Amino acid sequence: MQPSLPCILVRAIEVRRSTMRFTILLQIFDSVHAAIGRYPHKAEIALTSHDAKRLKNLQKRAIFIGIENGYPIGTDLSRLDLYYNLGARYLTLCHT
Repeated sequence: MQPSLPCILVRAIEVRRSTMRFTILLQIFDSVHAAIGRYPHKAEIALTSHDAKRLKNLQKRAIFIGIENGYPIGTDLSRLDLYYNLGARYLTLCHT
C-alpha cells in the first residue's frame, strides 16, 4: 500500500526542515571558528577540561561548543561525527 499524499508531503517538509537546520548549524560552526580565528590571542576552542585550565593559565577564554536540540541530526547519525570534529562536545535532545 502506498503512503497517502499528506504523509508524503509531511515527510518531504520534514526532510527540507532537517536540511535547513543542518545548513544553519554549519553556518554557526563557521561563525564560531571565524570569530576565534580573528582573536586567537583572546580565545580558543576547548575540547577538554584540561584545555580550559591551560587556556585560563594563558588568560584566554575557553570556548566550549555544544548543540542545544537534536534537530540538526535529522535522521543521519553520521552528523554526530561531523559535529564532534567541528568541536562540539555535547548535544541535548531538547531545550530544557
